[in-house]
Amino acid sequence: MFAAQTGYIPLTRSMEKISNFTMEKGIMIGLLMILAGLAASVASIVIWGRTAFGNLNPDEMM
Repeated sequence: MFAAQTGYIPLTRSMEKISNFTMEKGIMIGLLMILAGLAASVASIVIWGRTAFGNLNPDEMM
C-alpha cells in the first residue's frame, strides 16, 4: 500500500478496496472472532457437562 500511495506502483482495484480497511476495523473483526471462539468453547463445555463430563459419542458431535 505504501508503494501505491507514494506513486511507485499504480493503484489497482483490489488495492483500492483494501485501502478502505482500517486498523480499527481489523481490531473489531479480531475481537469478534475471539468472542465467537470463546462462545463456542463455552457451548462445547456445556454440552460435555450434560454428559457428566464422560465419554462423548463422535457420531453426535461431528
